[in-house]
Amino acid sequence: MYYQWGFDRFHVNGDNIYRVILGYEETTGIDEAVAPLPLGPALKDDYSEFTAYTRFLRTALPLLHDGETYLERGSFVDPDFLTMFSFPLVTSDGRANLLEPGSIVLSESLARRMFGDKDPIGQSIGYDESNSFLVTGVVKDPPPNSHLQFNYLTNITFGAQWGLDFDSWSDISYSTYVMVQPGVSQATVNKRIVECHGKHEPTRRDSYYSQNLRDIYLYSGFKFDYVNLGSISQVRLLGAAGILILLLACLNHMGLSTVKLTRRASEVGIRKVIGAGKAIDELTLLPYPTTCVKQILFLSSFT
Repeated sequence: MYYQWGFDRFHVNGDNIYRVILGYEETTGIDEAVAPLPLGPALKDDYSEFTAYTRFLRTALPLLHDGETYLERGSFVDPDFLTMFSFPLVTSDGRANLLEPGSIVLSESLARRMFGDKDPIGQSIGYDESNSFLVTGVVKDPPPNSHLQFNYLTNITFGAQWGLDFDSWSDISYSTYVMVQPGVSQATVNKRIVECHGKHEPTRRDSYYSQNLRDIYLYSGFKFDYVNLGSISQVRLLGAAGILILLLACLNHMGLSTVKLTRRASEVGIRKVIGAGKAIDELTLLPYPTTCVKQILFLSSFT
């Protein structure tokens, strides 16, 4: 249960990071974990409360190196990704923006599989026969209690090769995360998202709101939510079951203690009949008297 509660709580900026959610969709009745591609940049440009944003698009590009092909789970992200989320760098080439177009950041495990003990920084990794990425950094593998999982990161502008239109407000298919100034309420975040969308896309009446990063794992279940999720209902059920078991154990212990005390009281009565003194009576009522000491004191009471 503690593991479930701990999801995404290792991010230093977690209290100030929100995911944008598309509200009730009439044909399905299920909210969707997607937003238009231009929404994140527009929020940062238009409102001072927003300090960073990133889109998160899952991909599985074939990575080519030294005659081997690696089919790994990766993500297209914006440069703010590594400043928003607490995925520590293992090594880098020192540049401020590790996710410039044409660059790639590897997870520690993938870097080890591809390069062994060699330094991967500055190396090239192909993604087709004539094009390649430049390795600019290596990050620690995302921990199991992160809803964001990846083996590599590359700049989202790469998606333009696949036809992504970064100016289109009608393409609502991608996860968007935003970070706000400390102290900005979620109600304000929701208000700004609605205002921003209405200003840039007045012809659509889509409804948007935000979800805090630390609520994603247990309080989701949205359409197009392609992450491993838990359930707050299951956590509450397990917690209630644990409390019930603890209560039953306490009651059982109290019952056993009462039975033992009753038996020892009976022993005291019998020993008084045969002449046992006060000392032996008190010892008999101790929780765990040793048999040897009881016998010695019992015998000494007759001398």
